[in-house]
Amino acid sequence: MTTPLRVPSPFESINARALTPIQVAQTFVPSVHFRELCRRRHSVVLGPRGSGKTTLLKMLQPAALANWQHKDAEEIARSVDFTGIFVAADISWSEQLKTLARGDLEPRHAALLSIASFSTHALRAVLTAFEQRIRVSEMHGARVATTPRLSAHVEAKIVSQIAKVWYVTDISPSLFSLRQALTLRLVQIGMIRSREATLGVTGREERLANSEFLHLPFLQSSAYAIEVFEDALELPAGKWGYAFDELELA
Repeated sequence: MTTPLRVPSPFESINARALTPIQVAQTFVPSVHFRELCRRRHSVVLGPRGSGKTTLLKMLQPAALANWQHKDAEEIARSVDFTGIFVAADISWSEQLKTLARGDLEPRHAALLSIASFSTHALRAVLTAFEQRIRVSEMHGARVATTPRLSAHVEAKIVSQIAKVWYVTDISPSLFSLRQALTLRLVQIGMIRSREATLGVTGREERLANSEFLHLPFLQSSAYAIEVFEDALELPAGKWGYAFDELELA
């Protein structure tokens, strides 16, 4: 069923950062730039604020491509041979830069916490991509990469394996719970930063070293989760691509 186009209220944000992938797709008109971005390669999108960079990146997500209503949508969506993992810019990244500038922590410790926050955002985005792949396959079929229906047993297996490597404990066996746990982790990283600024340098090396999740390499951790997801669902190894919004903040 086609979702009717909704005219936004004048009180709503027109910035793509505040819109869901489906909302972005409702009014998206492709350009030559988008067709270039759909090619599987490393790309950098440059432009002034408000020029549509976030919109282009959000349109690479499975949910956006599957719900896009345009005369060229079918052709373009089928040409995207990777799953887009959109990572939104976060205001906390700017706050972390301020922490570095103030000197509350030694640069290497501040950098460790900042990278851990960035990595957590990236891993959380992988789970969002998993959820989108599952939902759009049930609704839209072959326009985007299809995924078999996810049973509770298979979902529990996927979550258990990923959670163990990502140092996540005490959650229910669902992708939703795992994603929420990473949201909580962002809060915890902020608390660690504040606490360390208060406690001082004595014992800091050991405290930070003992927080295993602060040391997760996001690319390897992402690749592991994707492999677990594909193997559990008996999918052929596919291509997945990160789409980082406002990467300069990170």
